This record gives sequence, structure tokens and C-alpha cells, in this order.
Amino acid sequence: MASWTLFSIYYTIRVWTKGVNRIIPYVYDTIPNVFTTIGVLGTFVGIYFGLLNFDVENITESIPSLLEGLKTAFTTSIWGISLSLVFGKISQVVLRSAEQKLPPKPTDEL
Repeated sequence: MASWTLFSIYYTIRVWTKGVNRIIPYVYDTIPNVFTTIGVLGTFVGIYFGLLNFDVENITESIPSLLEGLKTAFTTSIWGISLSLVFGKISQVVLRSAEQKLPPKPTDEL
């Protein structure tokens, strides 16, 4: 998630400084969605690792590893959704600002 966050910051700054003509719109539009996807993936990975060493014959001893996996699951979900919301709003503001910097199209003057 850290590498995607850094890439998202870089790409957002690039839109802010260079404008919308210098980016791939599809990549920019998917930034918030990828955070959600990473969060959901982290949820399943955390649950998987929590259940990996779970022993139904010895539930009392298995609970700490299960709780560690669930902690990972919930943490990645919270981070994924939070970053998706934050970058979703930031990307809207930056895109709107970058589009206002564009010169008017010839058809806009008519």
C-alpha cells in the first residue's frame, strides 16, 4: 500500500504541475479504486493468516494468532477505505484546478 500511496502522490503532483494533457486519465481515475482494492485484499490476507494456524482442538491457544490476523484485516480495510476517500477528494480538486488552467478550446468561444 505504501508504494501505491507514493505513486498516487507523485501522479497527483504531476497533474497539478504539468496539467491534464500530460497524464493518462485512466490511471489517474483509478487511484481511489486501487486503494479500496488493496484494502479488501489485505482483509482477506489477514483473515487467511489468522486462520492458517487455527486449531479447533486447541481453541484457547489459537485465539492470539487469529486475533493478529483479524487485526491485520481490519487495519488494511480501514487504511484502504480512508486513503480511497482522501485521494478521491484530492484528485477531484486537483483535476478541476488543472482543467481550469487549460486554454479555452476554439469552440468554447462561439
